Amino acid sequence: MDSFSQDTIAAISTAPVMAAVGMIRVSGPRAIEVTQQIFTKSLQNTPNRSVVYGSIQKNGQVLDQVLVTVFRAPHSYTGEDVVEISCHGSVFVLKSVLELLIENGVRQAERGEFTKRAFVNGKMDLSQAEAVIDLIEAQSQKEVHLSVHAMEGHLSDKIHEIRAVLLDLCSRIFAYVDFPDDGMEDVPPEQMAQIMEEQLGRIEKLIGTYQTGQLIKNGIQTVICGKPNVGKSSLMNQLTGYDRSIVTSVSGTTRDIVSETISIHGQKFILSDTAGVHTATDEVERIGVERALSLLKKAQIVLFVADLSRPFDEEDHAILQQLSQTEAKKALIWNKSDLSQTSLPEDLSKIFEDTFRISAKDGTGVEEVRTWLGKISETTQQTDDIAVNTRQYQCLLRAREALQQALKNRAFSPDILLEDLETAVQALGETTGKTVSAEIVEHIFSRFCVGK
Repeated sequence: MDSFSQDTIAAISTAPVMAAVGMIRVSGPRAIEVTQQIFTKSLQNTPNRSVVYGSIQKNGQVLDQVLVTVFRAPHSYTGEDVVEISCHGSVFVLKSVLELLIENGVRQAERGEFTKRAFVNGKMDLSQAEAVIDLIEAQSQKEVHLSVHAMEGHLSDKIHEIRAVLLDLCSRIFAYVDFPDDGMEDVPPEQMAQIMEEQLGRIEKLIGTYQTGQLIKNGIQTVICGKPNVGKSSLMNQLTGYDRSIVTSVSGTTRDIVSETISIHGQKFILSDTAGVHTATDEVERIGVERALSLLKKAQIVLFVADLSRPFDEEDHAILQQLSQTEAKKALIWNKSDLSQTSLPEDLSKIFEDTFRISAKDGTGVEEVRTWLGKISETTQQTDDIAVNTRQYQCLLRAREALQQALKNRAFSPDILLEDLETAVQALGETTGKTVSAEIVEHIFSRFCVGK
């Protein structure tokens, strides 16, 4: 990572597709110098964060007319001199300009190298860097909100505060143990316990956001189930807004799981249309039914679709038996409400949180289902806009364990207590990258695309 200070890197930072505009980013000590070698206008006295219009030339021929934006160190994304060249969005043009930069002495950037340089140069910590890739990958408004919140340093601030308190406690204990003759005051046991318990509570609160974060990031697994030909695929198409599933009058048309990501009230849902659950007669159908039942066990929300125009039969009750064994939120969807209705079974309220009458064919009542899904997501996700990811969660678990052990050991040797506290401090430092290994850093930035 120390080689960063010597290298100047460049990469195409926009998608490799034809577009109106494409951008090449250059970062490093020679970023402005090398760009000047291929650019027709002077950048020497260009104010920071200013834009200059001119041409990129090779051997006296114009490659493109561009806008060049100059960011002078340390006031840039990476903390180094950065130049962004906005070209016309031809993939060929972008590659030609990048090749010209490389011919003049820059190096092709590696995956995530711009953001890694920002981390190494102190422009952001590791949790903020992780938020960058989370924002790039975001598929819902809630994902965007959490990512931006983390990028702004809200999680980092909380971690730093906890770590600072524990570091101060460590230093006070260390000073008393090592310099007892210098008048250093001992930390009263009750005060020590109070400090550790308070910080343990703060760590517990952060750990508690993990499940919420996973639901927001990964989406809420929502399964549409029922017998064959009751309207599951039609409901799927209504909720997604297009013909995602094949709909025919032939029973058993859907033989495998069909999934699609949708957003409701800013929350991501992984919506799955399953094969009709019944006694299958052929091998392909049987496998489809098995997969449907397996997915039901993992679902967080289940939409059970039944045909309101047909009597509730043994196959319906068999599915209800499966649903009663799941912890998912469940809604009963009576489809074909536009047709003549049969008598309804009793006591379904014991299984289902809510019931809806719809016509999946014309969309009647589907919006009520969508609204219900949105309300369910709000009740299952309580967050203060901070949610830790899996790596951060594991670090916090280690910090919690160490702090719990410190509370148990506080009556014993101060050396043992210090060891536990230092373990907690180390784990917290890994959360934000203060004490993280190079291997972990490399793994994190390998998730990034080239150009970011």
